[in-house]
Amino acid sequence: MTLRLSRKAARALGIAEQPLGSAHRAPAGRKGRKQGNVTNPITIFVPALPPTVNHMYIALRGGGKALSEEAETFRKLVLADVLHAPVRPEVPDGPLALTMRLMFSNNRRQDIDNRIKAGLDAIALALRFDDCRIARITIERVGVDRGRPWCELIIEAYQPTDAALAAIGAVVE
Repeated sequence: MTLRLSRKAARALGIAEQPLGSAHRAPAGRKGRKQGNVTNPITIFVPALPPTVNHMYIALRGGGKALSEEAETFRKLVLADVLHAPVRPEVPDGPLALTMRLMFSNNRRQDIDNRIKAGLDAIALALRFDDCRIARITIERVGVDRGRPWCELIIEAYQPTDAALAAIGAVVE
């Protein structure tokens, strides 16, 4: 699997340039700043898909495993988006919700659940929070954009529903 970067992203990361066509721009609302008691969602836009679990690690000669080049590059792309934000995003306290939106480059049959781990690990590393704080994960296949895959990672405070609270025995008023 080949990871394609925009020229700007490749230059920023010190990686050899790879053609992508026109680079995608991150949607508005990626700041993640607190306004009163409400925290805006933090949106990270990456012009590539996270690697699948099968492509996340490589076997080492003496045994063990290491992060693959593809996984390291994806982590660098997520970190680059965080570092280039006008304001350093603030991760809210308490439990978190992750939404992952994936745009594929072709119609090939692909499981979307195999990409969760790489995306979650990359955003947790870039924003410096423990990924065990994730209480809800939503993943969505957005569609197909020929030759231009992308991933959008959104972190926000988790607000459990009344049904979720009732399921764990909490008192719902």
